[in-house]
Amino acid sequence: WFQTGLPGLASIESRQAINDNFLQSVAWNADQQILRTHLSAIKPDIPTSDAPSPVDWYPADIFLADLNGTASAVYTDTVAFFGHDGKGDPSQAEAVEKRLDGTIRAEGSAGDQPFCLVQRRDLTLQPGESVQLRYAYGTLRPDESADVLNAYRQQSLPATLSCLKERLIYFSTGVDPVVQREMAWHSYALQAAAVYNAYHKTHVLTQGSAYLYLHGIDGAPRDQALFTMPLIYLRPDLARDTLTLIMSITRAGDHQMAYAFSGHGLLDDGLVHRQPSDLDLFFLLALCEYVSASGDTAFLQKQVPFYVDPSDPNVVQDSDQTVLAHARAAVDHLLHTIGTGKNGLLRVGDGDWSDGIVIENAASRLFLGVGYEQSIAKGESIPNTQMAMYVLPLVAQTLGQYDPQMTQQIEMALSGFGTALDRQWTGSWYSRAILRDALDNEVVIGKDTINLEAQPWALISGTATSAGHAQTMIERIDTLLDTPSPSGATTTHGGQVAPAIAQLLTWGYSRSRPDLAWRSLLKQLFATHATVFPDVWFGIWTGPDSLNSAADAYPGGTWASAVTPMTDYPAMNSNPHAMALLSLIRLCGIEPCGDGLVIAPHLPQPRFTLDLPLIRLEVTPEGISGEYRAIADGRCVLHISVPAEAVNIGATVADLSVETAVNPAKHVANSTECEVALTLRFQSGEKVAFRVFWQRLTPTAAR
Repeated sequence: WFQTGLPGLASIESRQAINDNFLQSVAWNADQQILRTHLSAIKPDIPTSDAPSPVDWYPADIFLADLNGTASAVYTDTVAFFGHDGKGDPSQAEAVEKRLDGTIRAEGSAGDQPFCLVQRRDLTLQPGESVQLRYAYGTLRPDESADVLNAYRQQSLPATLSCLKERLIYFSTGVDPVVQREMAWHSYALQAAAVYNAYHKTHVLTQGSAYLYLHGIDGAPRDQALFTMPLIYLRPDLARDTLTLIMSITRAGDHQMAYAFSGHGLLDDGLVHRQPSDLDLFFLLALCEYVSASGDTAFLQKQVPFYVDPSDPNVVQDSDQTVLAHARAAVDHLLHTIGTGKNGLLRVGDGDWSDGIVIENAASRLFLGVGYEQSIAKGESIPNTQMAMYVLPLVAQTLGQYDPQMTQQIEMALSGFGTALDRQWTGSWYSRAILRDALDNEVVIGKDTINLEAQPWALISGTATSAGHAQTMIERIDTLLDTPSPSGATTTHGGQVAPAIAQLLTWGYSRSRPDLAWRSLLKQLFATHATVFPDVWFGIWTGPDSLNSAADAYPGGTWASAVTPMTDYPAMNSNPHAMALLSLIRLCGIEPCGDGLVIAPHLPQPRFTLDLPLIRLEVTPEGISGEYRAIADGRCVLHISVPAEAVNIGATVADLSVETAVNPAKHVANSTECEVALTLRFQSGEKVAFRVFWQRLTPTAAR
């Protein structure tokens, strides 16, 4: 865990000691032109491959393959290649400088990491002549044949790029080329974060950055659920896999989702996160969006075993292990195990979206009376409750037909949440949390100072609108947190910009202020960060999960703590990519609604094109058209928004005219528009074209 300060030195030594348990070997296959290194455990009595362990005793092989030529020499001995007793300059290896013959070291202890994988190609070129060299580098399971590379040998680089282009998002207003370029990049970078989890035998989108690449753990399900949501429209197969991984780390018995996972199938609570309270909500949100958007109701019957720790003989596997059973378990765990506190709000546990909401307040307010254990036991979360006001109705709409009893539980819980939240309205914003002191008295956090974590879900769910608070809250957010920061709304005054919160605000703004929503998206572009903070290298093509604002002592940089030195690995976090995509998808009007998707654009631009692998939209002042690309046999209803002043409304599905019943757009909070519902029925692989068109009343005709 610890990778900074004195504890970090001990961690490095302990990690290096793990290598001593392995014998490393390298093999050269001249027929396939591939160098492949393999690790064999020499420690006796290692666990079987299906047993969870802090150490992966069956790691993947690493390979380097020449795809279109023959190597002139290969080098595998690090010391011999770099020279000077292994201390040679990496920019001028001795083998390169002196044109040494290749050397192969067959095997050795992995403790000192003795191997490198190097291939040399000798070329003779005439003036103006060019030669293309193509290599593949990656991993294979130990029992996996290198024949899988044959497909890549037959492909050219343009063919590979063409395959990637089919999986990107294309967005254009005709006047915003920076947004168009950046969203394509975000969609590539998000998919590139997918890895294969050998224990759970499924792919998963990693959170990355210091968490994965320094700590060595991955999580939390809240992040992976957020990554899943835009991925549904880009790579539904990876979205489904990530949902499967989340369910696979849900414990049998108590149905608590693990905070993180590490090693080979080991669950991890991050030392202080045994009882996170928000994970059920995020999982349910992502699952419902997947089912609503894809129409893949068959996924609900997929068998996904709950996690059973073999070291605990008292835990018994659940008899029902379907995806639907996981959804039921999540609802039950949320409403009954987490439950509500004295004020009618969902409990906070040892953390809601913010891992540190309890422990940090307990530490910083030690003499002001915040008790750690008391707050975990009885503390309450405002953002959890606000989020439930959006997620639980969506669960009832999407899954209620399969479990009416679950719907009844949801309706009973929701009946009191609105009133409970209204009591947390300060007159300008919602307070952040209700914690407890050592004497079990309430301590209200965020009553006197705005915290953005407790505002967006109130806008997204319509809670603030229903209570008449939305306009005031938006004004205070804009004045205190958004306008002062050129790179996006900060979580607190002068604090950091966290995409997982600030881009939720983008979505929340879109309900009533498309202008602020579009501004919010533009301010959080990597291109904007590059302009505002030109001397900070990250936040331009990659970044961490949050960035400092212009008011920070290290403007544009990122945070560090004694446990998590984010500054040491401020890259390859999936949050900025996923949240930028999600906010754009929401601004373009795509949102789940139980039986399908709402299409209600919120962009200030009157015309735009959004082309996703799952669905394409063409929006003009006179209509909305597009194409739905089915990934499963099923059904999806498109609830397409039409302006209130629209007349002569018509619609076609698959070039066939359909009747257009115009109904109030009840799915979208604070909407004065109407909708046309188009029911699409399809088989996997089918493409269904649709179109809704209208005329607008002129001002004279309206009078």
